Amino acid sequence: MRRTALTASAALMLLTVCVLAQAAPGRIEVHVSPSGPAVAVLMAGGQIKAVGAVAEGQRGCLLENIAAGKYTLVVSASARVSVIRTVTVPDGGETEVGVELRKLTGDDYKTRGRIVGFVKGANGKPIANATLVLVKDRSPVGAARPGNATGVYELEWYPPGSYKVIVEAPGYKSKAYPRQQITAGAAKRLDVTLQAK
Repeated sequence: MRRTALTASAALMLLTVCVLAQAAPGRIEVHVSPSGPAVAVLMAGGQIKAVGAVAEGQRGCLLENIAAGKYTLVVSASARVSVIRTVTVPDGGETEVGVELRKLTGDDYKTRGRIVGFVKGANGKPIANATLVLVKDRSPVGAARPGNATGVYELEWYPPGSYKVIVEAPGYKSKAYPRQQITAGAAKRLDVTLQAK
């Protein structure tokens, strides 16, 4: 009988150690100046890990349930230069990040370009809650979400060059569009169709 009690006690201790050893999720509080609308996208290994929207008149958003580690944070807003930051999320902790989005100048509009279009499902219906990330040389440089229920989006005002666009939406398979060419002063059209999971 004593042997059974010791075995049960040992099993309980082992279970407790295993539970304590699991990493607790952390979170990132993103403060944006000037106030929204803006989108904050957290990426690692070329994948979108979390997305937060800063509504009109709000100063920030919270990205929650983030595993401890190092990430790339992209914050973008219309008529502003995107900001990219490397952030570290501690185990079970919170990281605060302040971002100031610089307004685009007249010269920026002449020397940069954009990618525009709409996001829809295979059934032709618009997807309003999609997230689009613009990637240059394996690093995210900008992000966007459709501005309304029609699925229309703009990845606007980036330096000329070849980019990849990664698109994700809840309930849909993610899709990548490589070799998207941005030209100074021009808009490239990229309409996105996502397949349901």
